[in-house]
Formats: sequence, C-alpha cells, structure tokens
Amino acid sequence: MTVCIAAASSNLKQIVTVSDMRVETQTASMDNALLKFRVSPLGWHCLFSASDISRFESIWARINAFLFALDPAKQQATVANVEEAVEKAYRDERRHMAEVTVLGHWTMDLPTFESDGRAKFGDDLFTKMHAEISALKIDVELLLFGFNFGLPHIMQVGSEGVIEKNRPAGPQFGAIGSGKYIALDSLYSHADLQRSDDSGYIIYRLCEAKFAAETTPGVGPDTTVAVFAPAPLGNGVPGLTDMLASPTILNDHDLKKARALWQHRKNAEIPERILSGLRGGLSVASMSELALLGAYVDAAKAYSAAMDDIVKLRADGFVGDDQWETCKEAGQQIREAAAIFRSNTKVSSLTKTLTPIIAFQHLMVAIANIEQIRRNASHGRNGSGDSPHLITSE
Repeated sequence: MTVCIAAASSNLKQIVTVSDMRVETQTASMDNALLKFRVSPLGWHCLFSASDISRFESIWARINAFLFALDPAKQQATVANVEEAVEKAYRDERRHMAEVTVLGHWTMDLPTFESDGRAKFGDDLFTKMHAEISALKIDVELLLFGFNFGLPHIMQVGSEGVIEKNRPAGPQFGAIGSGKYIALDSLYSHADLQRSDDSGYIIYRLCEAKFAAETTPGVGPDTTVAVFAPAPLGNGVPGLTDMLASPTILNDHDLKKARALWQHRKNAEIPERILSGLRGGLSVASMSELALLGAYVDAAKAYSAAMDDIVKLRADGFVGDDQWETCKEAGQQIREAAAIFRSNTKVSSLTKTLTPIIAFQHLMVAIANIEQIRRNASHGRNGSGDSPHLITSE
C-alpha cells in the first residue's frame, strides 16, 4: 500500500502533492521504486494507490480515453466531465473483470449474463456466479487534481470508484492509501493550512503528514513532492480547463532538513516544569473562588465560540435535533453557573442545589459535550463524521 496526499491553495493557485515511493507485492517490497502520480495532456493529473498497479493503469487509460473523446480540439474537460469519466471507467473495469474472471469460460458478457443467466445456468449456479461477480474488488484509490478557470480542484475517489467530493466550504486536501487516516489527522490539526499563502509552509505540513503516516504498514520512507500550477493558454488567460505546467519536483534529498525538523520536534524532551504541573494537578475542590471565576470566564468564552460554529453547522444540516437539545441544556448550565458566580451564593436549580464547585464541574462537562458536537459536525461536513460520544455530569 502507500500514502498519497494533495492540497490545493486557491491563494497561490497551486496544488501540492506528496507521496511515498514504495512498491509491495505478496512476497517483497521495494522503496524508491515508483513515482505515484500520472499526468494527462488534458490538464487533469492523479495520484494513485492500488493493490495491483496494472488495474490502476487500466482505469487511468479508460479515464483519459473518455476525456479525449469529448472534444479533442477544445479539450474542455470540466469537473463534471472528469466525474463522469471516473464513474464510467470504474463501471467498465468492473464489467471487464467479471467477463474475464467469472464469465470467460462461458464466453458471455455481463449484460447477457444479467438478462439470460438464470435461464441458462439455473438458480443455484446463477446465484453462485452472481456472488462471485459481486465479490470482485477493484481496489484502486485516486486523487485527481486540476484547474478550472484558474482555481484548483481535488477529487478523491474511493477504492471501488465512489467519488468523495470536496465541498467549497470544506478543506481542499485529501489523502489515499493505507496511511491516509494518520495523514488526514495531521492535516486537520492545522486550521491555518487552507489560509496560508506560503508554499513552503504548505509543503512542510504535507511532508509532516506523510512522515507521520510512515508508521503505517506499507508506507515507505522515500518521499516525492510535486507542485503544480496552471499554465496560461495562448492569450495568457486561463481557459475552462487550464493545462498544468510542468511540476516542480522535490525528492527525498531535498527534504532532509524538513524531516530533521519534524524528527526534532517529535523527539523533543518535555520540559520538567510541564511534567511537574501534570504530576501535581489541581482539584476543583481546592480551587479558590477567584480561580474558579477565572476558569468560568475562559469556559464561557469557549462555549460562545463553539456555539457560533454549531449554529452555522445546524443551518447547513450537520447538527441534528438531539444534538441541538444537548446544546440548549449546556446553555442552561452556563446560565446557572453565571448566576452563581455573579452572586457568589448557592443557586437552586430544578433538580438540585448548585455550589460554585458543583456548577463548575457541570460547566466543564457541558463544554466537553459542546466541543464534541462541534467536532463531529465539522467532520461530518468534511465527509468523515462520527456519532458524538457525550459525557454525563452524574
């Protein structure tokens, strides 16, 4: 397997790709063996991850054949054209696999099998063959990228051809291969990545994600970075589909200093003052009222910021009714805590009498739940959401 990463910068009008170079078979593996991007004269290139490289080459050839057939003179391959080409390529490849591996002995194509197979083979054999066809796996992931009207686009394709579209409001980066989850975790931790107009910073963060993913089986240590930008057409105005200029390539030798910095930060000794503070800790019960008040103010600010995001996410349909009710309950706990800290007295709620310490404990649980809802909703908007796991205050 592998890891391949791509990020688009609208500010710089660039697409940066980072990948390893390992090739693995069932019996051996080899590093520094293969560049894992392919270029197309139509202005859409790709990174790939595949258990069988020949399967990828077949799909890539099908995609390019479809795009070439559109209008060879204008070569106006839009995002919609590329999506259609990808879906057709995977569909045709799956059909080819079925006709070669399952139906080849019978010299029958897939449409004929679907229409006449049950009558020809009988229920039992037809069901068996249908199950074999359904079990076929293409196992080819793609990261396609290109420019339309000068703006970069990234299209991530799952192993069986499902297109995972980058929403305009979401992050313009993607990763494929066995190391993609670690790489994406690293990229999501840098909120400023999408806003940066520093190509060096973007390259470093993508390399950092790749280096971290090297702990995943199948990801090799050798690294290739390629930076793509649109090449203006004859009159200097980017066209509907901008041809990509020749990429700038950085290899593992060029990246030694970046890797050294990452290793240094990863292995940096933790200062004793930090460890000491962690060992001692501070219980809520031992906090002074002034310290509780300061902590409350910080927590209330965190709640306000998180709720601003949640309101927007709910408007976009990414926060459900149950989650919204949890947010409203948290707001009530905030208000109760505010009353306590304003009056410095106990306050009776509907169910119990709250002291400043108990109110603060409830407040921290509310903040944790609000933040979990915000994170899950944000990841859901970006295509990788999980159900929230809420904390109870009991």
